[in-house]
Amino acid sequence: MQTDSTFTERDLRRRVGDVIGRYSMLGDGDRVLVAISGGKDSLVMLDVLLRLQHRAPVRYELVPFTLDPGFPGFDTDAVRQQVARLGVELIVEPAPIAGILESKRANAPTFCPLCSRLRRGHLYAAALRHRCNKIALGHHADDLIENLLLNLFFTGQLAGMPPVLRSDDGRNVVIRPLCRVYEREVARHFATLGLEAVPSACPEKNIQQLRRQWVKELLADLERHVPRIRNSTLAAMTNVRERFLMDPRFLDRV
Repeated sequence: MQTDSTFTERDLRRRVGDVIGRYSMLGDGDRVLVAISGGKDSLVMLDVLLRLQHRAPVRYELVPFTLDPGFPGFDTDAVRQQVARLGVELIVEPAPIAGILESKRANAPTFCPLCSRLRRGHLYAAALRHRCNKIALGHHADDLIENLLLNLFFTGQLAGMPPVLRSDDGRNVVIRPLCRVYEREVARHFATLGLEAVPSACPEKNIQQLRRQWVKELLADLERHVPRIRNSTLAAMTNVRERFLMDPRFLDRV
């Protein structure tokens, strides 16, 4: 995979286009709710999907959408301005997530898992409300790698973030178009757009990032000894050999 030092906007489009084709992320007539947080990842995702829209062999619609969870300090007007600079309008809808979390605070050391479930539920509902059959999330390759390791180390699961995921009720499909683009490549492209990332107002951002930051530092340390460790780990997620693991469901019967 190409390194970030020679990575161009054309390379980004080509890689995302290849991923969309490989995993059949988009089809003719799809209407996609593009989840925009205001950070660089989601803004780059929107920019690339807009660029590909004019060249794609299929016709699809994009609906940029921001969920306002009600956290103090989250500037939805700033997010709207950044999206407008890409030439499209942003839908912003409030959700009473902050209030719900505050009422549950005494019962849990962190409300990150509950917040994630609430956000997902509101995104799914918004997709149906806006007649969208797909939801695009801005997770990049490093997110997938880190999530795999977090699950492996802290939950005892060999699981990660799939490029395409159908919801349990079958009514929503989540896609991750940046799943093979690394964070440094996202940052490199973002710097060419002239946009400004809008800070997250998550009240537990620092707590939430402790484990993930540890995994980031671990990967950076390992990368000094194994330069292609990110490429290898990402490739491993596409090359699963179930018979050589320990899950009884996949073992040969003797």
